[in-house]
Amino acid sequence: MIEFDKFVSDNMDELFFKKVNKVLGKGKTYTINALREYARFMRLVATKQHKQSPSKVLDMVWHEHITFTEDYAAYCDRIAGRFINHNPSENAEAAIFHDTINDYINVFCQLPPANVWFYSNPLEWLQFQWNELMIRTSMAKKKKKPGGGCTSCSSCSSCSSCSSCSSD
Repeated sequence: MIEFDKFVSDNMDELFFKKVNKVLGKGKTYTINALREYARFMRLVATKQHKQSPSKVLDMVWHEHITFTEDYAAYCDRIAGRFINHNPSENAEAAIFHDTINDYINVFCQLPPANVWFYSNPLEWLQFQWNELMIRTSMAKKKKKPGGGCTSCSSCSSCSSCSSCSSD
C-alpha cells in the first residue's frame, strides 16, 4: 500500500494506516509524510548511541505503532536488532530534541519537514534556527583549534585568563 518501511504485517497495513490517519486528522498525504518521518526517526533511534526525542506528531505515530505489539517488536528487531523501548516524558528536554534534529540533518543531509517535526508550536522551528545561529556564532568567535586552545593564546584550552576563552 505505502512505499516505505514496513511497519506492520500485510494483513494489518490498511488498519495501521487508518488508525494513524485518524489520530493525526490531517489527510492521507500528511499521514504518508508523517509515516516516512517516523521511519527516519526510528532509524536514528536504532543507530545512535544517545537518546533521541520525537516531535509530538512522531510520538503520536509511535504510540499507534506500539499498539500493534507483535508487528512493532518485529519492526524493532528488523531495524535495530533489539526491542526499542518507548520512555515517554511529559516535556522532553530541549537539548535532546535539538540533538535529534542535528542528527537528522547529519544523517539525511536535509532539514526535517517543519510540518511534521514542529507541528505542536510553529515558533519552535524559529527558536531552533535562532539557537543554532547563536551556537555557531559563539563557536566562530572562539576560533578553537582542532587540538584545543584558541587563536588568542596558543597554549590555553578554555582557560579563564584570556578574553577569547572566557567570553561564554
